[in-house]
Amino acid sequence: MFEKGFRGFRRRKRKIVNPVGISAQRITDGNLSGHPLILGGVRFEGVSFTMEEWYEEYPVDGDAVLHALTRAVQQLDLYKRDIMGPISTKMIREEGISDSAEFLKLAVKNVKETGGKITFVSIMIEGKRPPFSPMIPAMTEKIAELLGVEVKDVNILATKSDGLDAYGRGDGIQVTAIVTAEIYD
Repeated sequence: MFEKGFRGFRRRKRKIVNPVGISAQRITDGNLSGHPLILGGVRFEGVSFTMEEWYEEYPVDGDAVLHALTRAVQQLDLYKRDIMGPISTKMIREEGISDSAEFLKLAVKNVKETGGKITFVSIMIEGKRPPFSPMIPAMTEKIAELLGVEVKDVNILATKSDGLDAYGRGDGIQVTAIVTAEIYD
């Protein structure tokens, strides 16, 4: 990839990078206040996320998978725009956007604008419940669509962590997302 500079064109150096994003969410049985659990853009029936004090001010869908993924993808942006900070706050408050997919779409757009290309993503979901395996194919398809990659380039795994921590005991879920991408500097 080339860019025009003061003395003509110069070759931009390509790098392969692997940013990591993490997110966690408390969960509960039932459907509290109409806030269903959504992970990877897919709704899990019969499970909801627990309201936190901040929810009234920042009413988002609580999608820990897309939040972790957005945190990883936003690190690829050469301009270091903080999607999961002031930008998402503005989107929520001023534009009424609560769908976490919109945050991820913006992060992907920013990366593409700077010449970056996402090539692979690996996601690990840790939690005892709900059953994740039946929903993994739908999450994989949705994430591939949002990132603009093929389904084969999205890998999602789930673990119960044998009850060793709060996630393994069923109090919530934790998600780690690792993205592989090509960027130019």
